[in-house]
Amino acid sequence: MASIMRMPDVASRLLMLAVMVRSLPGRPQFEAFAAAALREVPGVAEARVHGQTVLERPALARGWTRYDLVSGCETFGFVDLRIADAGLFAPHTGDVQNVLNLLAHELERRATLACLEEAHEALARRHEDLERRIGDRDEPPPMLRQSVR
Repeated sequence: MASIMRMPDVASRLLMLAVMVRSLPGRPQFEAFAAAALREVPGVAEARVHGQTVLERPALARGWTRYDLVSGCETFGFVDLRIADAGLFAPHTGDVQNVLNLLAHELERRATLACLEEAHEALARRHEDLERRIGDRDEPPPMLRQSVR
């Protein structure tokens, strides 16, 4: 992450964040990495990333701003930022919102892949079940099996 934060401008660093999270294996790593990178944006004192679709939304304390991670019409979580210096943060608001959109798309991609994997596993189970049934039909009934021997 240190190499990302050495990039010259905030927009480049945020874009690199959106690229890097694709390689992270799980939600906790995704959330921690994104929060650490967002804390490097000028004016941001603290960042919390919640990449869950079903999550209670705690009330925001004074000085915090919430951004929903929305892709299409589905919300995939939210990001809470505590802005310490609004003047420093203001020039980067658009870049932050853009990277949050990219993070939402990544969460959507992961959710879609999980659904596809689940559907594939269900189809594989059903296929095995059907093959087992067909195999049972091809065998002679128990009475005939005994008489053939």
